[in-house]
Amino acid sequence: MLDFEEMKLGRFFEDLRRMHRKSQDDLQTDANLDRRTISNLENDKTKPSFETLVKLACAYDMLPSELFLEMEKRTNLLECLKKNNTESE
Repeated sequence: MLDFEEMKLGRFFEDLRRMHRKSQDDLQTDANLDRRTISNLENDKTKPSFETLVKLACAYDMLPSELFLEMEKRTNLLECLKKNNTESE
């Protein structure tokens, strides 16, 4: 199972929001997400659904593929995926 905390996704989501100069309240409106959901994502307390990732991408005027590319660049996503594949074999 993927360890989202190990990937530092929460930090990625917070950094991305700050880079776009948005507050959690701004993002709540722009992405049509509950503020608690945003906080939980940024604190690695919940895993993002595909729908949430699409909403976030739209709020940042990005394609979902661009959001995934940023995630890949700024986290250790690939390492965790490789580790997960090795452990499941």
